[in-house]
Amino acid sequence: MDNLAPLSDHSLSWRVNHKGTDYYFRVIEPKQITGDSTRLSLLLNGQPLTMQRGGQCWRFADPATEQEDELAQVIWRVLGLRYRF
Repeated sequence: MDNLAPLSDHSLSWRVNHKGTDYYFRVIEPKQITGDSTRLSLLLNGQPLTMQRGGQCWRFADPATEQEDELAQVIWRVLGLRYRF
């Protein structure tokens, strides 16, 4: 978790479990999250990534990322519950 420390105190750390693996993430600009958001920048296990929405599905913007799009959906569900979208 030390690699998540540099962000402002306004950004919460989150943990999700996907397919038996724990992932830690922080939203880089949490004040910009709305139910209508189409892009979201975050740190996932300390690695900067961008998620984008296409219709109702979220995916990682960089197709070369090792992360599955299913994980992007899980992350958005967690944020949606927190921010009550």
